[in-house]
Amino acid sequence: MTDNIVGLGDLGCHGQGIPVGKTVVYGACGVDPSWLLPITVDVGCNTDAVRDDPLYVGLPQQRIRGEKYFALMDEVVEALQVRTTIVAALDVAYLSSWSMNAGILLLS
Repeated sequence: MTDNIVGLGDLGCHGQGIPVGKTVVYGACGVDPSWLLPITVDVGCNTDAVRDDPLYVGLPQQRIRGEKYFALMDEVVEALQVRTTIVAALDVAYLSSWSMNAGILLLS
């Protein structure tokens, strides 16, 4: 989700290019690509034109927010921690307020 990235607005799941692009940059800077996994958690889209497009592949609903959103992100992080050695950073700009609440370092 890209609603906090200046100039792009809310692209919903079509914002997946942002974490993929950042993964490429991290790899170019020397981070081992086998340690990188760009993910998008689809929580809806608040841009009507994007959400109502017949080619939009994301959830056709308004973005979830508040406690429901935080509970989902907690579940995602817990699931990643069970399946991986460590989840050191979530590289998604829209999680900045959530990360402060959860104490997770975000790289951007």
